[in-house]
Amino acid sequence: MTLEFHLCVTDIGHHLYRVHTEQVPPTVPIAKEVRTWDVESWLSDAAQIKAAVYLGDRHNLNANLVFLGKQLYTALFTGKVAESWHVAQNLAQQKQAVLSLHLEIAASCLVDLPWEFLHT
Repeated sequence: MTLEFHLCVTDIGHHLYRVHTEQVPPTVPIAKEVRTWDVESWLSDAAQIKAAVYLGDRHNLNANLVFLGKQLYTALFTGKVAESWHVAQNLAQQKQAVLSLHLEIAASCLVDLPWEFLHT
């Protein structure tokens, strides 16, 4: 059994982003929040990761991936969104189900970030 948690991020201008759940399992609360993010620093970190890949620098690559992954996770999963995510995690654990995160990035400046490396 798989439960799905759909999270959408939309650019609303001036470093503001709307983060909201689109589809969540029954009994999981819907969440909608507006966040201010310093995307430029994340893009800089992502560029350093790409450079480390190109240079074959595994030490810096691993450290930078974990660092950026934690920043992205923390940016997404705070406040009401984090509460909703934790309820979904607990529900999946109770049902012995897989919880699948679907992330929709509707902001061109965020598309190139390595979201697949979200890290707690």
